[in-house]
Amino acid sequence: MKHIQTFESINEASKFTFSEAEIKNVADTYSDYPKAATKNAQQAIDWKEKYGRDEVTAATRVGWARAHQLAKGENLSADTVKRMSAFNRHRKNSKIDTKYKDTPWKDNGYVAWLTWGGDEGVDWAIKTSKEILNEGMLNEGGMSDMYLLAQEAKDEASFLKEFFKDFGDKVKKTTASVKWAKSIYADAMEMALESAIQEGTLIDLRLVNENVEDEIESALTTWLNTLADGNAVAMSDLYLDNGVLIGTLAEDIKQGREQIQGYFERFLKSSPVGSVDSFILQNYGDVCISDGAYTLEMDTESGSRESVGARYTYVWKKENKKWMIATQHSSANPK
Repeated sequence: MKHIQTFESINEASKFTFSEAEIKNVADTYSDYPKAATKNAQQAIDWKEKYGRDEVTAATRVGWARAHQLAKGENLSADTVKRMSAFNRHRKNSKIDTKYKDTPWKDNGYVAWLTWGGDEGVDWAIKTSKEILNEGMLNEGGMSDMYLLAQEAKDEASFLKEFFKDFGDKVKKTTASVKWAKSIYADAMEMALESAIQEGTLIDLRLVNENVEDEIESALTTWLNTLADGNAVAMSDLYLDNGVLIGTLAEDIKQGREQIQGYFERFLKSSPVGSVDSFILQNYGDVCISDGAYTLEMDTESGSRESVGARYTYVWKKENKKWMIATQHSSANPK
């Protein structure tokens, strides 16, 4: 595999130029990272799946995406390898804090470190990065002068202008090089964000909302499973104390768990089961609205089974880390 010419220093690099082929070369992929890196990433994923996001609060969405790549043995782009290399700035988190020795999954720094492959993954990335670009352009902190320029720029347009001004003697301005420069800017912004989050100076709002859709879909699945179980008390427990239900077959509005339980005691006599046909989520933080369609299959008075297509709206409110139904409206599809 052909790589870009290496330089002893950034000044020496001025004697060379990057060709179109060399710039495109950064799109090469790499998969020879150590098995230990895969194991480290999988450990973080296992903890997340076992203990959930309530206990495993570490890492950004990008970090978890990286963990899944490593765990699956996927090929990594050159840009990804460089970002893994840059994560070396968090090496102070490579050891478990003593206060978390019995619950390492709660050590945010350590878990985040594992999502990027841990010691073995980051060490491999540093070595590979030097082969991809050049050792001279990577400074001691793992960040190239190009990345530093990007972080200092006001915006992408300003960065591109300064980029080709400062590096124009080495990088000819072409479609490919502009795309490459934009990827450097995007990476630099992501690195800055991750640093701020890792250091606790910024809350990652993407992470706050990352799993909401999965959580609401899970809550809706719980509603359907409880419906199939035929337990009216368990159904009413899925609603807030003052929750409202406008049921598919209800003649009036039910409010409060007692009335909701009464509705389900009658409705469940038809042994209903349901499946979701469509799902739309509106996320407003601790309140979410899900709309869509589902199909309910139930007994008829004649003893046969019939399917009823219905539309639904659920208003969910998060209380004590659990999504509860504040309002549900279900109506049969018009015939």
